[in-house]
Amino acid sequence: MSANTAPIFLAKPISKFTKLSEANTNDDGTGAVQTIYTSGENGAFLDFINMSPKVQTTDTEVKIFLNNGSDQTDPNNNYLLKASAIEWQGKASDSIVKIPLNVLIEPNMKVNIAVTVAQSTPIDAILYGGEY
Repeated sequence: MSANTAPIFLAKPISKFTKLSEANTNDDGTGAVQTIYTSGENGAFLDFINMSPKVQTTDTEVKIFLNNGSDQTDPNNNYLLKASAIEWQGKASDSIVKIPLNVLIEPNMKVNIAVTVAQSTPIDAILYGGEY
């Protein structure tokens, strides 16, 4: 299927889900990450990620990486797209933290996500956007 070209509209919505619990303090995209999404043949628009714990949990930093579709263990294939500190203390267990992205990505790129502090109960992460 060819991409929309005049004007460009999103062809298919994205809502992808993963759980995060293992700590990763690396800033280069290596280590313990979860691949939350891989873009299709025409690329994609990443709107935002919602983070939500199921119970009161530990404060952490969320790191979102772009990978060029190659080996994630090679730091040259990764780019730190966003790092966002999240303070869960004092918030309800059903709180949602929205991390805006607003970025276009090329075809076959992976979106990897990690937390810097280990979580006893996994945190839900949901990516929203659209494919072209």
